[in-house]
Amino acid sequence: MTDPAGSTSAPEGAFFSHKVVSGATWAILNKAVLFLVVLGVQIFTPRVLGPEKYGVLSLCLTIGETLIIFCGLGLNTALVRFVPELMVDKNRAGIVRMVLKTGLLQMGAVTGAGVLLFVMRPQFDAWFNVAFGSLLIIVVGFTAARMFKTLMDDAFTALFQVRTTSALSLIQGLLWFSLLLALLKPHPTPHTALWIQIGTLSSVAIVEAFLLRRYLRGLDWQSPRHGIGKRRTLKIASASFINAIANVFMRQYSELFFLGVFFSKSVVGWYALGCVLPLQLITFLPSGLQTLFTSGFAEAYSRDKGCLPKLIATYYKALIVTVLPVSIFGFFAAPRLIGLLFGDPMKEAGPIASLFFLVHMQGLLSVPLSMAIVVKEKILNMQPLMLLTIGVNLLLDYLLIPRYGMYGAVGAVFGTFFLTIPIRLYVVSRLIGGIYFPQAFFARFCLLLTLLAGAAYPLLPHVGKAGMAAIVVAYAAAYLALIRAMRLIKPEDVAELRALGFVRLNRVIDFFVKKAEAGPIAQG
Repeated sequence: MTDPAGSTSAPEGAFFSHKVVSGATWAILNKAVLFLVVLGVQIFTPRVLGPEKYGVLSLCLTIGETLIIFCGLGLNTALVRFVPELMVDKNRAGIVRMVLKTGLLQMGAVTGAGVLLFVMRPQFDAWFNVAFGSLLIIVVGFTAARMFKTLMDDAFTALFQVRTTSALSLIQGLLWFSLLLALLKPHPTPHTALWIQIGTLSSVAIVEAFLLRRYLRGLDWQSPRHGIGKRRTLKIASASFINAIANVFMRQYSELFFLGVFFSKSVVGWYALGCVLPLQLITFLPSGLQTLFTSGFAEAYSRDKGCLPKLIATYYKALIVTVLPVSIFGFFAAPRLIGLLFGDPMKEAGPIASLFFLVHMQGLLSVPLSMAIVVKEKILNMQPLMLLTIGVNLLLDYLLIPRYGMYGAVGAVFGTFFLTIPIRLYVVSRLIGGIYFPQAFFARFCLLLTLLAGAAYPLLPHVGKAGMAAIVVAYAAAYLALIRAMRLIKPEDVAELRALGFVRLNRVIDFFVKKAEAGPIAQG
């Protein structure tokens, strides 16, 4: 492990310190491998279980993910925001207290949720027309295991010990996939899939807890008497809690519940696959870096209060270059891709996936703004807007899903976004001083990628797996070549991307622009 007491300074002109840059490298490598693991799980599980059982599993996972939001109490956001500050003060006791109290409060909430689910099991059976049996109790175990693992991951990440959590998360992912391959076919039930996740998550989280304890005990720090304080912690945690609940409704959970009540479990399975696969493909890199970069935003802001406008714009550009190609190609290719990967029983998910490749891109573009709001501790100011968003989303769910099914669910998500986005942008701009979205940069890349993916579209319905792989490779190669040929990255973009402080990224920039435009590679 690296020394957390080391320098938090950044190279001259760079936003992020050496610790953030080094951690990002490990997080990217880990996320790349885990992405393949999760994709394998996503392909294998529906094929073995079929639409009906996969629909039941999707409902169980949705209930579990919802419980995670409620039982998390928003405390992980406080952990990620304040642990870097405690590190600067060399306050070991404050870090220990924050991790312990977070874990105890969250596990207490899970216990209460478990009792509630046990009492309400007959109501859940009636609502969703499913004999859940012991599944709801197993879901509580899944919730506890996921929250324990996430707490350990976030603690290590906030300490900038990303190498440790990345290595252990990779072990957990490989173990999960291996056990799924070995056990799911002989026992093709939602119970098996859930128990495998519980076992692997819990085992690795226990190892992480042991390593975290040993690491913190090894810090030779004279801790100050006071830490962050209850007021600051509760303020950011309560606001994050409400914000997370709003995201439950904005992503997929409320739609899945409505579909479970009004339609068959096969419909639930198709919709879940159509929603989850694009989300994993689009966010596999940003989600792996979000916790680390939130702490990095906090560290950069502590050094320079005026850094956020350029940092937000630069992060937007990095997202556009890396994520927009996946979103646009996925929109054109999803129907054929779903059929090739998951077989004919799941092909109904194809058009839904196509639409969600656009839906999830909208949500991703709010990430830099969300980081800035967390850093400025302004989450509470967003709560009236979050409540409005929840109300609009539930109303659209009620009006559209019973009548239009899966497409009504997608329409509810789209409608919520378009009805609330003007208000959201206004509120955010008042809180952080602007939106800082690089419109011209986005338009250049969006036009190029739409033309490339559109050119491949006539071929997609007729290709097999090898043909699809060839199209993906050709699309990626043409995209990279045209960035350089058409000079889509301008000199001012180069300067901003260099300011992130990533040496390897700077070398990649040299490939896409003339060296005279790129300037010297920043050291760090």
